[in-house]
Amino acid sequence: MKKLCITLALALPLWAQEDVCLDCHEVSIEESIHEDFDCQTCHLDVDLDEHVDEGTLPMFSQEEACGTCHENEWSEHAASVHGLKINGPSPDEATCVDCHGTHDILPADDPNSRVHPAKMFTTCGSCHSNPELMERHNITIPDPVVRYEQSVHFKVLEESGYASATCNDCHGTHDIQNMRHARSSINYWNVAQTCGKCHASEYEEFQRSDHWLALQRGVHDAPACITCHGEHAITDPTGRYDIIKKREMADHTCLKCHSDEELASKYGLIEGVAATYRDSYHGLAVLRGDEEAAACYDCHGTHAILAAKYPSSTINPQNLQGTCAACHPGASPQFARTYTHSSVLVLQTPVEDIIQTIYITLIIAVIGFMVVHNGIVFIGYNGRKKRELAAGVIAAPAIEDVTTTIRRFSPNERLQHILILVSFFTLVITGFALKFSDAGWAKILSYIGLTETARGLIHRIAAVVMIAVAALHLGYIVVSKWGRKHLLEMLPTLQDIKDFWHNMRAHLSGKAPIIQPGIFDYTEKIEYWALVWGTIVMIITGFILWFPTMLGEATPPWLIKVAEVIHYWEAWLATLAIIIWHLFFTIFHPEEYPGNTSIFTGKMNLEMWRHKHGGFYRDLQEELTGYRKGDVAYEELSPFAQQAIEDLPPDSGSD
Repeated sequence: MKKLCITLALALPLWAQEDVCLDCHEVSIEESIHEDFDCQTCHLDVDLDEHVDEGTLPMFSQEEACGTCHENEWSEHAASVHGLKINGPSPDEATCVDCHGTHDILPADDPNSRVHPAKMFTTCGSCHSNPELMERHNITIPDPVVRYEQSVHFKVLEESGYASATCNDCHGTHDIQNMRHARSSINYWNVAQTCGKCHASEYEEFQRSDHWLALQRGVHDAPACITCHGEHAITDPTGRYDIIKKREMADHTCLKCHSDEELASKYGLIEGVAATYRDSYHGLAVLRGDEEAAACYDCHGTHAILAAKYPSSTINPQNLQGTCAACHPGASPQFARTYTHSSVLVLQTPVEDIIQTIYITLIIAVIGFMVVHNGIVFIGYNGRKKRELAAGVIAAPAIEDVTTTIRRFSPNERLQHILILVSFFTLVITGFALKFSDAGWAKILSYIGLTETARGLIHRIAAVVMIAVAALHLGYIVVSKWGRKHLLEMLPTLQDIKDFWHNMRAHLSGKAPIIQPGIFDYTEKIEYWALVWGTIVMIITGFILWFPTMLGEATPPWLIKVAEVIHYWEAWLATLAIIIWHLFFTIFHPEEYPGNTSIFTGKMNLEMWRHKHGGFYRDLQEELTGYRKGDVAYEELSPFAQQAIEDLPPDSGSD
């Protein structure tokens, strides 16, 4: 009966034969592009008698089934990296049905098709995301599908559903070749043409670049598209999708080649030129995520990059002013010449090198002196106190807590100190946050919201505050008699040198120093004049760096870089001096710990005046004695004596 049915089926029309197949095989091609086909159109070698009697699977030759109609595609596939071993022992090579499907084959423009652009990366990923298969065939690019999903192409694909590059746009369709193959669309020498199919204008620009010329000469070190943009995880250089930052463009794209000493030597480039970008304001600002600071491509261009010798180059001397003016509208030719890589190279900029050497030497000398001086004072004082306590000479500190006080600083001076304190440390933190953006503390500041824009704004506000304090102080010492007297007391004298010498000898010999300084001792005078010097230097150099385009044509081209060098190293000198010198004598000196508060309260007790400023105390006592005896009129008294009369109790007497 079964054979009779088969015999009858063979005699039926083709549609009737299909019905026979469907009795056992629950498949349908009604939704397929092959909906008008019958089973035997593809399954050419099926012997129904043998298939039914022996239960064998129908033979299916893709070469005959697919290649008969799609002859060109089959020929291309057979010669491709997928088809080279299709008749060999390995089952891993992709065949027609692996990509297109079997009974559900749909046209490529159908959104449900396996080879639709929106589905292509999934179809290819069925093999290329298989770690075992990738390892078996030594395919070294890991997770290409995951990487593609991180790319700008995938983002556009998600938005448009169609109009973006997918696997076959870059690798080909049926003619996919290994990248080493000369005809491969992803061969290093062919990649630019492949990308140029979609990015025509960029490809045209690239063909005018030094990089393209080097590629045409067969220089494999020359960058092709994938060198800068990557392969599967191609990012959007415009930042449209917030994938890539300018820092990555500079550090991980341009500088990975242009900072390579071996490449520089091999191709006759000037070593160290590109690396200097990292030390410039542009490089430092980009490092902190500033989207407005100039990256490499802002000056050199993107695809049509040319050396300065070419007339059309953006960095040609004739075009450099216009290049700078894109960000600095007031840029002059002189200004343009200051911002070059060569301006920070030691061999080409002896002025900056000399200044830097002087400052480093100065820092070593000055800070070294401070460390030695304070070390002698600290060790000498503590050693003496230990010996005195061990001998039972003293049972309590020499300075007793007395309540009678007189003014040490005026309200105006205290305000100046608060403002200079806040502005100085704000400048230090925001300034070094730019220079050392990779430091842990700087990253914390960035994390809590100190972006480069905020950092620059805060730094400039603090600079304005410091300038205002300097102006206030200048007016104060001119207008106020209290300020004028303080300034006179701050002038260095020969006695200061004698006090320094005696102080060092006493501490080294383990004795208590016996000096009688005035209202300010030599340590305070050193600090004051260092502050005056540092403030002037920082204001001048800061102004140059803040408004570089305002410099006239008469200024030398190295002035801005010199100002940058001075500003940086003066910041180090000032910061270290404050920490080592000022904080020692106001907080960490054994007599002051845990801190001298007179700058905040404005007052100091008489016993401390007597102990630390014996000369001033003696002069003040003489003035007050003369006043109480009637020998000195009130108007003839110093402002300190006049203030003391107001501060001291009426019955305190001259003592």
